[in-house]
Amino acid sequence: MACQNIIAENKDLILSVTLNRPQIKNAFNDELILELTDVFAKASNDQDLRLAVITGAGDAFCSGGDIHWMKKSASYSKQKNEDDAKGLAHMLTTINQFPHPVITGIQGACFGGGLGLVAVSDYVIASSDALFSFSEVKLGLIPAVIGPFIINKIGESHTRALFLTAERFPAARAFGMGLVHRVVENREKMKEVLEETIQNILSLSPRALQTAKKFIHDIKTLSFADQLNLAARTLANSRASAEGQEGLTAFLEKRKPKW
Repeated sequence: MACQNIIAENKDLILSVTLNRPQIKNAFNDELILELTDVFAKASNDQDLRLAVITGAGDAFCSGGDIHWMKKSASYSKQKNEDDAKGLAHMLTTINQFPHPVITGIQGACFGGGLGLVAVSDYVIASSDALFSFSEVKLGLIPAVIGPFIINKIGESHTRALFLTAERFPAARAFGMGLVHRVVENREKMKEVLEETIQNILSLSPRALQTAKKFIHDIKTLSFADQLNLAARTLANSRASAEGQEGLTAFLEKRKPKW
């Protein structure tokens, strides 16, 4: 699929994705959602990849839904609206299940559906000027599709407070609730920290990272006894794996591992 709304590059072990509608603050529409879904779905099968990075072009990360797209949906049938919403759900699920780490950098506005992208990212870095809001109720809507991902990320208490007020909150508060993992002084620093984070991840065991991410997803659905069984099984498999053996050997030999 030729991308018109995002810039995607798969190079040097990294999938770089930039939301590229800066004239309307990278607002979602159905085409952008399809492009993101397609790019991440295809990259999920690329075993040479190590991570993905999501950023937004211009002054904002993502202002939520494109108002023209949402206005158009008023003329849709109930089924068409439901299918449209399922497209967003599919995009978020595809990124959430991406087998490699997903790192996201936030600057400026991050509203509505943009927070869905934050919720399905593994590590989020925000510039101190980032501003967040679940703004849907101002438009007579609710953040329903992103809801399960948000609740899973920040819990019911924070979700209630923010969904039911639509208040805007700064990066520092987003950090306090676990929505963001690091806040930096400005946008230039954010780019610097993004690069540092990328280099750190590239130094880690690719197979261990994939296993760790899958482990986190899988363990939540199990009983405590089954969680312990999965943990034991996963550790045993990791110890016996080629990368597990290489990592331990490199540590004992005081050298960098060869991944």
